This record gives sequence, C-alpha cells and structure tokens, in this order.
Amino acid sequence: MARFISGATIGGIAQSIGGATALQAGPTGILRRKVAVAKTRDFYSLKNRSCFFTLVHAWSAALSDLERLDWLALGGTRRTIDVFGNPVPLNGMGTFIRYNLPLLQAGLAFNHTPPVDFTATVLSTFTIVADSATQTIKLTALNPTLATGEQIVIACSVTLGTGYTSLKHRPLILHRATAPLSLPIDFSIRWLERGGLLQTGTTLTARLKVMNPASGFYGPALLGLVAVT
Repeated sequence: MARFISGATIGGIAQSIGGATALQAGPTGILRRKVAVAKTRDFYSLKNRSCFFTLVHAWSAALSDLERLDWLALGGTRRTIDVFGNPVPLNGMGTFIRYNLPLLQAGLAFNHTPPVDFTATVLSTFTIVADSATQTIKLTALNPTLATGEQIVIACSVTLGTGYTSLKHRPLILHRATAPLSLPIDFSIRWLERGGLLQTGTTLTARLKVMNPASGFYGPALLGLVAVT
C-alpha cells in the first residue's frame, strides 16, 4: 500500500486496474495491490494483535456514546502526521487505539476517557554496550533521569544500507522498564530471541522512547548507532 498526491492535471482517482486499486482518502490517495500476506505468528506479534482486537471490541462494547464523542473530539486536535508531513485528523476509534495500544502493550489498563497529559521526558543521550564475546547487550547510561512511573521502551535492529530494505526493517521492541530505573538494563535474551547472535563489527540501530503511563503518549524517539565489539 502506498499514499500519493494527485497533481493539478489529474484530480481524484478511484479505479482498479489489474491487481491495483486507487482510492481517495482525504487530501491524499491510496494505491493498493493484491498480495499474499504472510503473517508472523511469534509471541510478540500475537500479543500485539490481541491488544489491538481488545481495543476494537472495547470501542463498541465498553465505551459510552459520550466517551466515543470525546475521543472523536480529541482526534481533531491531536493530529497524526502522514508520510508527506501533513497533519491528518484521526477518527474517534483511531484516536482511542492510538493512545491505548501502548498501555495494553505495557500491561496497563486502557483509558475509557481521553487523556489530558501529553508530556514525557525528552531523552538527550544514552549508551548501549553490545559484546559479542559474552553475547550481552545492555543499556548502561541514560540522560536525563525519567520521572517515576514513566516507561522506557528499548528497540534495536541490525543497521542496513539506505533504501527500501532498510525502511522495511524497523527496530524490534526488546525491553520495557518502569522508572525509577536500575542501570545497567540487560536485554540480551530478548535480542537473542528476536535478533540472533551478536557478530563483531555489526552495527545496530537503537531507538529509545519514553511513555507517559497515564495517557499512552510517547515522547520523541532518540536514535543512535551501537557498534558490536
């Protein structure tokens, strides 16, 4: 699936040609092709799907009409950014899932009413040490200190070359920890499960984010490169 913006010559497109279908979705268009989807069935993927379906069911079964209207109103003010950098409003259900999915993934209860606190500690630096000899990977330093109750989310992936392939391989979430933190944080087993053996000379891309446990709001992600020694 890809988004596109039609130019001045061609307006809205809604047509199917072969296995490709073009649709209009607000200010942009969506181009979809029929493909055979291969679903991964590891523990992490199944957990994420379970959290998602829990929220889809809760939207119709657990929320009142007034609560759904409140989520719809929030979606008009807390917009998401599309691939072209344009702010796009979400519908009520999309907003409900956007802020509650991180809470369920963290083992917390979802919010029936929209949150009001959209703040989280902004990270400036971190240090991750990866050692192929001992097959360990640890977060050894983090600045600044997180507020009590905030959750750090650590994700890593092998750094690939620029281009389409590198965009497909997003960092895998390996560890979540709730402040106050006790450093170092060792997530070696999770990396072994999801990323395989650490190889000397390999470079990893690490992504750290801080989540507000009251709202499910993520602060800006901090990216860094980790050289495996």
